[in-house]
Order: sequence, then C-alpha cells, then structure tokens
Amino acid sequence: MSTIKKIIALLLGLSFYTQVVNAQNFDRRFLHKASFEEKVLRYPSPATFFQIIQSLAPALEISSGAYDTHGCLKMAAETSAIVGGIDPQQGQPLESEPGPFFYTLFATCAESHITQAFTTSSQDVIIKNSKAVLGKSFFETNIALLLPNVTQENQIWNNGIYVSAMPKELKIKLMDRLIFFLLGPDEVLRHYKYIGDNNVFAENLNSAEDLRNYLIPIFFDGERYKQKYLYSVYSAMAAVLKLGPLVQH
Repeated sequence: MSTIKKIIALLLGLSFYTQVVNAQNFDRRFLHKASFEEKVLRYPSPATFFQIIQSLAPALEISSGAYDTHGCLKMAAETSAIVGGIDPQQGQPLESEPGPFFYTLFATCAESHITQAFTTSSQDVIIKNSKAVLGKSFFETNIALLLPNVTQENQIWNNGIYVSAMPKELKIKLMDRLIFFLLGPDEVLRHYKYIGDNNVFAENLNSAEDLRNYLIPIFFDGERYKQKYLYSVYSAMAAVLKLGPLVQH
C-alpha cells in the first residue's frame, strides 16, 4: 500500500483528539520557519499550515470560527507541537517529524473550516466561497443546466442533492474543477508527483484526466460518500490532496 493510501485510510478512519503541549511561551518570530527537522519543501511551516486551511474557503473570516482555539488558523498551545512549532528554549522543533496527530489535525481543521464556510455561514459568504472554489460562472454554466431543481448556489453544497446522485457529466466537471483549485494544472500535478512516474498514489496516472477518473469512484461514488453533500466530500478531498506533497518521500 502506498504512503498516500495509508494517509487516506488514516484520515477516513481516525477521529482527532487534542494533545496538550507546553507551548505557552511560543515566539511568533519562529512562525514562518520550516517546521519539524525537514525543510519547508517537505513539511509546511506552521504559518503555511494555517494558510492552507484558510485557502480552502477564502471568503470565511479567520475570526468567525470557534475552532480557532484548537489551532486550525493560528498558533495554539495545544497544537503547537503537532504542527511543528519551535521550542523557544532550544530553538528547535518540538517534534522531529509529523506524527499521526498532524494528519488528523489537518483533516479536522479542513472539515471544520469548510463546514462552517458552506453550511452555517450566510448565503452571501457561501456564494463567495463557491465562486472562489468552483469559479465565478460554474453554477450558471453547469449546475443550473444539469440540476434544474437546484435554484440557489448554496444548495449544491449542503442541501440540494447527494454527490453520488449527481449526473455523471456534472461529477466530471466538479472533480476537474476541485482538482484544479486544490492542486493546479497538469504541470503542477506532475511536479508534486500526483501524476507521472512514482506518483503518490502508486497508480498509472499520467494526466489530470487520469487523476479525475481515479478519484471519482473514491469520493463521488464510494460507499462512504453515497449520502454526503458536496461540502463534506470537498473537505475529505482537501485533506487527502493537500497532504500529497508532504508524504511524497
């Protein structure tokens, strides 16, 4: 089993719980430094961790979520070691490498941020995030045509239709757009080993189309997601795909 598949299994099978660490005296000067004992090309700094979570729903204000206190969008004592914070006394990372809490924290934070952005926020915020993630005209040119009963943009995320019940054509368009938003075009996918030789999935994936066809059965048609709305599927995809480069070695 490839490393990325182990991470998928871990993210789908574990629930995050907090590990309290002694980080009350954390010095914010260290926030942008490389985390753990590796360079930032492999493991993100704490600042990058928070930026990635925020980017998943950029129209949601940082101060709007109570989960901030758990270290999802800013440094917190209980999660400093998990995200690779620097020990201010030694000037060294509190942990030498990411442990299982790192991946479950990332998945939990992604789910919390996306859930709030697409379910409990105002319709205006939901629409802004929808346009950011799917593109400004995606609703009018795709969803409104293929799902005529869905009359508002927020319905596609949380109360319109389960992803598994969507038309095949819409699933393809949605997956293409989510891959592009989360990762980028073919050149970026290849650079970070999502496709091409020795890719993180250990599958025969040579293009964005191959990756899309590989992911649709997992996230759109898989047993775990048959009764899930788009926001839930998106959070699961974000947790797995955004961690890809971190485990490529």
